[in-house]
Amino acid sequence: DPTLVGVASTGVMLSSIAHASDADYRLLTVKDCCYDPDPIVHEHLFATAFASRTTVLSLDDALSLLA
Repeated sequence: DPTLVGVASTGVMLSSIAHASDADYRLLTVKDCCYDPDPIVHEHLFATAFASRTTVLSLDDALSLLA
């Protein structure tokens, strides 16, 4: 399974999630590990664009999947 890594919500994450979702990959996104300098945009992306294209997890939830 491919792994994508990024931090900036409006940069790498937005682009990667859109591309991978369009390619029909199953996506898991760890919200606690993403950041954007504009907290309003960050929250809006996770509530709209990301929520419809990826499964959004907390860091604790993601770590429990690895155990």
